[in-house]
Amino acid sequence: MPILLTIIIFCVGAMLGSFLGVALDRYNTGRSMGGRSICFTCNKKLGPHELIPILSYMIQGGKCRGCKAKVSFEYVLIEVLTGLTAVLIFFKFWGTFSSHTPFDFFAMIALYTLIFSFLIVIVFYDARHLVIPDGFVFAFITFSFFGMFFLRDVSLFQDILAGIFICAPFAFMWALSGGKWMGFGDVKLSLGMGWLLGLSSGVAALLISFWLGAIIGILLMVFRGEKYRMKSQLPFGPFLVLGTYIAFFGSIDLAWIINLFS
Repeated sequence: MPILLTIIIFCVGAMLGSFLGVALDRYNTGRSMGGRSICFTCNKKLGPHELIPILSYMIQGGKCRGCKAKVSFEYVLIEVLTGLTAVLIFFKFWGTFSSHTPFDFFAMIALYTLIFSFLIVIVFYDARHLVIPDGFVFAFITFSFFGMFFLRDVSLFQDILAGIFICAPFAFMWALSGGKWMGFGDVKLSLGMGWLLGLSSGVAALLISFWLGAIIGILLMVFRGEKYRMKSQLPFGPFLVLGTYIAFFGSIDLAWIINLFS
């Protein structure tokens, strides 16, 4: 495995993550996604040396150089996660390098890094606002659909309809409960999951998501007591994303789940 190439891919992913942090802050605020980055406390425009992913935060001690206001560690976390995700995708597909042209191979890496970058933004936005942003989830759905044609031979019933089959239970729960059991954002997210993972791995991702959600919910009730009750809102989007990560990078499908319990 080329170490230098791995480092380069991590750095490119971290730079993408830096943009994601900006997009996360500006989405639905009326501010343009373009333009110079600023400190939201003192409105100081940030120079290039203040925008180096991960390093700028460390060098500046997590503070604005102008007003010394604390900079959220969330920015660094997004940059690191996006960089690591790009590397994981590179590792996952490295074995197929010889069967692709260099252009096709790196286009595939770029596409899947972009797909998972939308999931990263969705996690942080959902955790902040308890809602899955339409702009990012529709982008995830669109790129996941076209991503099918990179990864596998597309079968109409097994792949293209997989998204519909995966999101159908969510849509049913959303309609039956009037949105109380399941947000419509989760329905849309599961549609993209089906197209990204396929039917078998998509079902496995859903099962993993529900198990993780149940475990975390129980732990919160046990350890937080009065601060957390059954009616407390716990965003499900992050669990769907985590289930997607586990199924995709672990190559886990429904057969694997069945064998686990057999």
